[in-house]
Amino acid sequence: MSESKASFYEVARKAQARIALARWCDLLGRTAAFVFAVAAAVALFCWLNGWYWFSLGMAAGLVGIWLFATAAVAWLFRPGEVTAMAIWDERSGRQETLTSAYCFASQARCSASETLHVQSAARTLDEERPKLAAQLPVRLLHRCWLMPLGFLALVGLVLVEPIVPVEAAVNDTERERAVAFAKQFREQKKEFDDAEHLEEEQREKLEELDSAIDETLEKLDELDDETRRDVLAELERRAHEAEQLAKALSGAGEVLSSEMLAELERHADTADFAAAARAEKPEKIADEAKKIAKRLMSKKLTSDERRRIERALEKAMAAASASD
Repeated sequence: MSESKASFYEVARKAQARIALARWCDLLGRTAAFVFAVAAAVALFCWLNGWYWFSLGMAAGLVGIWLFATAAVAWLFRPGEVTAMAIWDERSGRQETLTSAYCFASQARCSASETLHVQSAARTLDEERPKLAAQLPVRLLHRCWLMPLGFLALVGLVLVEPIVPVEAAVNDTERERAVAFAKQFREQKKEFDDAEHLEEEQREKLEELDSAIDETLEKLDELDDETRRDVLAELERRAHEAEQLAKALSGAGEVLSSEMLAELERHADTADFAAAARAEKPEKIADEAKKIAKRLMSKKLTSDERRRIERALEKAMAAASASD
């Protein structure tokens, strides 16, 4: 009798696990479309607004949480052993033959008729056991794996942070233009070296800029093509800003035209420089020009901020007169 009880219990546990697995697959099928449609909509909304925090790792984590949550629900609400045997009997049309035998075998004592029923059901159990998987099928719908895979592909391949295209290697024309900037600065610097009105601090600033341009020119020869363009841009910025700073430090040039000052004052990034120029304070002009140059060379400056400052300077130069 104990052997029959063990056999019935073993099969009941298998039926229970099989039914729980089938319910898990059913839960996956019923929730996949809703979960991943909402997740894809949220990811798309974030991407369109420039929020690129919804990464492939987060998408994979969401899929894992979905699988774990549905599995937990299916296991927590799994049927008991007796209910599982009754479901199996119902699916195979046995009219609770094995269920009643399992209940009788689980009792401490059985009557003679119950013992005979258990023995008869044990033979039926041996015959029906191989059919358990077929009579309790587990069906996994296509959307259970297509939806999460499609969502991962969307986040990992489409909704990614845009990569700024790398420009081609520096050509000879661009290199010559950068060197010309540096040469022009040195020519202007020679004029200011003999000027008596410059203070020692102002002369030191000019020397620092001259040294920085020399170092940048050396980098241009040492680095490879991919990073050479960055150094070239740095050289152009340094030479150009040095030129503007040298003019400001001289204090001998004419005051900037009102049109150029007005254009500089219109933009927050150049407003302080414009105020210093309007006040005709050489030291303040030099400080503000240096601040703008440092911002343009800063690695922390975003591409949007860089374009905004460049546009402001371009508009100011467009509004400049010949004397400026």
